[in-house]
Amino acid sequence: MNFLKTRLWIVLIGITGIFIPAESQTIHAVLVGDLSKSGGIGGGVQQDLDRVYNELRFICNTLQLELETTMLSTEDQFERDVVLGELNKIPDKADIIFFYYSGHGYCQEKDNLPYLQIYGGLHIQEVIQAVRDKQSRLAILLTDCCNGPPPQQYHDRSDIRNIPSKQQRANLAFLFQSFRGEIIGTASRYGQEAYIGPNGSYFTQAFFDALQSNTTNEMKPNWAMIFNQAQQETRKTVERIKFDQQVPYYTMSISRIK
Repeated sequence: MNFLKTRLWIVLIGITGIFIPAESQTIHAVLVGDLSKSGGIGGGVQQDLDRVYNELRFICNTLQLELETTMLSTEDQFERDVVLGELNKIPDKADIIFFYYSGHGYCQEKDNLPYLQIYGGLHIQEVIQAVRDKQSRLAILLTDCCNGPPPQQYHDRSDIRNIPSKQQRANLAFLFQSFRGEIIGTASRYGQEAYIGPNGSYFTQAFFDALQSNTTNEMKPNWAMIFNQAQQETRKTVERIKFDQQVPYYTMSISRIK
């Protein structure tokens, strides 16, 4: 992945199971980032990791959930067995699992799901399966990397937004505690590039900006609304800075928990 070029894939997976009361819920997060100087993306990746971590902290503080986070970004952590090993440590039937990857990626055939360019190579489908094996109620997987031809060869995280309003707390609870199912999304359609800037990947920014704006207004949010806004904001941002067209794509099949 060259600087300013990245691709984001999002998978939300819910396994049917017993609904767990909010007070006993935990988000188990595994965050993986390539902070090497290769390709000049390290600064943007750090911004991505900080943004995701702070958003998770904010959500957990708002909903009074526990947050168990593993951050993998050093050279000795950035390999296949370490990533899968950390996923395997997550308890079976964990309530919420969150996986995030920002770095280089590639494909070996025409496939909408990329390989993560870490030591040993790791196809995102293997991550999806490892998470599915845990049989969590809700799983969210975001990978931010290119999906093109194979290659030739922490800041202070104390910044948390102000105490959320009653409205935002209710909206976040609705999104994260009321659904099960699957959402699959990509930062760009087949044949398009996706981009990263000094403040992080444009689709990552658009997704979390949409999540924030849709949970702070009075209208009850839904996942389709959030992805539609992220889609439009990504497209407009890329057009404004005059890069090639980038239009995110997603599909979803989710249902309310009775």
